[in-house]
Amino acid sequence: MSIHTRLMPRPSGTPLVVKTSQVYEKDETRMMDHMRKSLTSIALLVLALSTGSLYAEDLYPPKDLVISTHSKWAAGHYPRRIAVFRTHPLATNDIVFIGDSITEYGGDWAKRLNIKTVKNRGISGDVTAGILARMNELYHYRPKALFVLIGINDLLATQQSPKYIAENTIKISDLMHKNSPGTIVYVQTMLPISQKRGNLQAIRTANRILREHNNPSYKLIDLYSHFADEAGYMKKEYSGDGVHLTPAGYKLWASLIQKRAEAAVGTPAQ
Repeated sequence: MSIHTRLMPRPSGTPLVVKTSQVYEKDETRMMDHMRKSLTSIALLVLALSTGSLYAEDLYPPKDLVISTHSKWAAGHYPRRIAVFRTHPLATNDIVFIGDSITEYGGDWAKRLNIKTVKNRGISGDVTAGILARMNELYHYRPKALFVLIGINDLLATQQSPKYIAENTIKISDLMHKNSPGTIVYVQTMLPISQKRGNLQAIRTANRILREHNNPSYKLIDLYSHFADEAGYMKKEYSGDGVHLTPAGYKLWASLIQKRAEAAVGTPAQ
């Protein structure tokens, strides 16, 4: 703290008198204000550290992030959905469903499975690269289980190869295992599509790679065979447009993963 002095007028021949008391009082007041502000900042810092809110901005992708394989529509929807996640964060030991519109349109997965800790992290239009860009939230909250279903937009929107889709899906699992080793990762096979919607063989190839890849970081759930008809295409009762699911489709999906989700609830807290 610097101390400023003020020279007072004096008659000729009188000694020089330096008045500092008023300056001291002003400086002391200024110092006390500064200390109060500092203590308040420290208190807020401690609170942020204890709640994890200090790093909230680091948990989610920036608003201006560009995913090269997003469609124009997805590029607009992605940040809006991320904004929802910011205001409704996960909790430690949740069970998380992550994916694209097929997951997002499942709505309230907690109600669907009758498990209150289940959270929906689906983003319509999302791709494998989009999930890879938003995994910090998962690393931070360490869910008990992560159910992954992704890849259809990589295939239909930007014509990525089955190898690309499978390798990115495996990368999601590997990174999750590395950063949250207690999380059980369930990779679900891509669903079939209708004959008019595109390349069914590419889906089968991606699923085969996931099935044959000897990787302890994830457990594979075969959804494809339960939704496919004899020719391998999506059964009409499970999809109205050949990609997205009907209520009957969501009912079937929930039945196929119900026991695994319930088992995850009973796993020890991380």
